[in-house]
Amino acid sequence: MYGPLVSCVLATLHGPSPGMSATAPGSADRPENGLEAADSSPTGVDDSRRPLDDDGEAALIAALNRAAERNTAEHPFWRRLLHYESDGDSVRSLVDGSGFFLATDGARRSESELAATLEAFFADGPVAPHAMHAQCRFPARLQFLAKELELFERGLKPQACPELVDFLKAIQPGRVYLVFAAAFLNAPASAFGHTLLRIENARHPGDALVSTMVNYAAYPTTYNPILYTVLGLL
Repeated sequence: MYGPLVSCVLATLHGPSPGMSATAPGSADRPENGLEAADSSPTGVDDSRRPLDDDGEAALIAALNRAAERNTAEHPFWRRLLHYESDGDSVRSLVDGSGFFLATDGARRSESELAATLEAFFADGPVAPHAMHAQCRFPARLQFLAKELELFERGLKPQACPELVDFLKAIQPGRVYLVFAAAFLNAPASAFGHTLLRIENARHPGDALVSTMVNYAAYPTTYNPILYTVLGLL
């Protein structure tokens, strides 16, 4: 439930990955957008990215080779970032939103998603149909892969992520707490309590009033008590 949110929050606690800047040439006219629908390339990786120069292409190929040599696709932390669980002889992600994946088969193949992620990180701009560069959309993946594969030291160009930088400045993240709010039996929606994340403001430690809260909730479509209960358990 909180998996993608936790990944993003944990990445932002340490700020943008090394080399990531707030502004860069060409970033001013980059439209702001969130996650959109995944690509539909038959190869599993969107092939609409702008061609890389020779140095960029060589750096990407080298990164893919290092990932294969180190079996990064099977790294426990990579699998946690993608929320994979074992499904027989393969894996399946608990995330069902198509915008979370860059490869069409990324929900079931960690190696495909790793290759697609590296290609998107090395792309000169956002990979269609997304309007935001992959380095900005997936800061937790970037932080892990940059360290695991020495990406910035070996030719990856940092992209401007002004929205991420503004977000960090706004919340000033310090510690993260998992909060359970007590159950309230008089309200069906609160019968089992609520869980939320509290991101403490580093400038005001211990002051919950200026913390940022991250909550996951559903929008009910009915208040029929029977349907409400059944749909809430599905």
